[in-house]
Amino acid sequence: LMQSIGAGVIISIVSAIVVNMTFIPAGLLACPRFFSDFSYWGCGCCVRRREATREDAEPLASTPSKQFEETFWFRFALFATSRSALILTLAIVVVGGAVGGVVVSRFSKSMDTMLLSPRDSSNTETTNKLTKSFSPGLTGPYELLLEPAQGGSVYEDRFWTEAGWLIGNVSGLFTGDSKQTGKITSVVNSYNLKSQQELSPMALPLAQFLDPTLHDASLCASLPAGDQPACQKFATSKNCEDLKPLETPLGQPGLADGCQVFQAEAARTMTGDRGALYASLAPADVPGSQPAVEWSKTCRTYLEGDGAKLTSVKAYLSGVTPEVTDAIDGIYSRLPGILGATMGICLVLVGIMTRSVAFAFGSVLLVAWTMVVVFALGVGIYQDGMFGSHAPAQLANTGGIAWIVPALTFTVILGLGLDYDIFLLGRVCEYRCEGYDDRAAFAYGVAKTGPVITSAGIIMAIAFSGLMLSDIPMLNQFSMLQVVAVLLDTFFIRSLATPAVHTPLRGLNWWPRKVPPVSKGATALGSVEVAGLQSYPDA
Repeated sequence: LMQSIGAGVIISIVSAIVVNMTFIPAGLLACPRFFSDFSYWGCGCCVRRREATREDAEPLASTPSKQFEETFWFRFALFATSRSALILTLAIVVVGGAVGGVVVSRFSKSMDTMLLSPRDSSNTETTNKLTKSFSPGLTGPYELLLEPAQGGSVYEDRFWTEAGWLIGNVSGLFTGDSKQTGKITSVVNSYNLKSQQELSPMALPLAQFLDPTLHDASLCASLPAGDQPACQKFATSKNCEDLKPLETPLGQPGLADGCQVFQAEAARTMTGDRGALYASLAPADVPGSQPAVEWSKTCRTYLEGDGAKLTSVKAYLSGVTPEVTDAIDGIYSRLPGILGATMGICLVLVGIMTRSVAFAFGSVLLVAWTMVVVFALGVGIYQDGMFGSHAPAQLANTGGIAWIVPALTFTVILGLGLDYDIFLLGRVCEYRCEGYDDRAAFAYGVAKTGPVITSAGIIMAIAFSGLMLSDIPMLNQFSMLQVVAVLLDTFFIRSLATPAVHTPLRGLNWWPRKVPPVSKGATALGSVEVAGLQSYPDA
């Protein structure tokens, strides 16, 4: 699943790169006047035609105009590069990181597969109706495979005894509603077959006698002489109807019916050579739900602990829920390594692109901070229920964040965060290489990229917010985390934190890059009163 998603993302990114480097430039060059002649302005029927002039073009990055220095973005950039902004940023980063770290430490992924289904889908409604009439676990029972440890037949006395003991202990793991409606069905030992919350063991001699593949009549010798012919007839035919004459003398009404049930169960749960068998377990939990996941883990813990101490039985648990659990655990076992490697590669790439160690570490650390804060908010909403019982369905407590959401969200947040930082830092590097001092370079960089990156961030947030309208809880969670991450990165990390943190580093920002000496400073900024720009004043 994750490989397919990753492959799809890679194909989409490569396609976007190819289109932006080939078709779009070709279209611009093929129809230059169509894309560059903004000859019409106005609205409705009041349209006036005018010729585009050179003054309409945006000034070059290295030559900010007087009008530009009077814009909101430039004035904000001056604040973002001040000591006051640094203090504010450090306060937010420290407090947010500390609180977020504490909250995220309580993060518990939800393996509830119902979070991947629409709330009002026909399948969900059917499942809800089914669970009202029957035990929910019957829709997806577990299989407990039992094999003789040393090989051989399941009818060996020690295997039969230990298998019955093991199944009995597994029934003891049933709690809550499972004690009332849960069931265990096997040829060795069954639980709650008649809703009586008790075990129903099968004696080994009787099991061998009823087995249609065995024709041993030794049990008949223990019966009165008058009943032995009927017993021997059954031992030969294995037709359960031949047991009816024995029901009254043996005081076993329903013996023939019980024989049919046993033979059907033996055909279903035992191998033809009687070398293995399995028990069907059906606790009263919806398959794939969080309680079902917890029970399967508890059962496996027992089997790997006390169950593994048995000398004649090897036991294995299988089923829909354990299968899903194994897949999720497999993803999360590799997730830390994948995330660490991805962030490490991105750190190196940012360092190479900007030729700056400080920029590389600053970008990756601020993105990591964003992840901590975003997931802390997710834990508060979906695990702790911070909005209470009256919260809308999209922000309601779901018992935790769906297991697939972190795996998808980490990489998207990392990519978007670094994208915006690279846009900003690229422009900052251009100004510094033009000879502007450090603070001026950051101020112009923030001001120049502010409108574009902010617009892109808002558009991205709107795009992700569309998933909040979905009926699938997992998509709501993904949407909320992505929207918060994009807005946080757009309005805090890129606009304030990055320039505030890097401006006081001065020359350390550029190591090991070689930058020209400062030739443009406060006097080059013209109309705005920034005479103390190079001295890093308070805002």
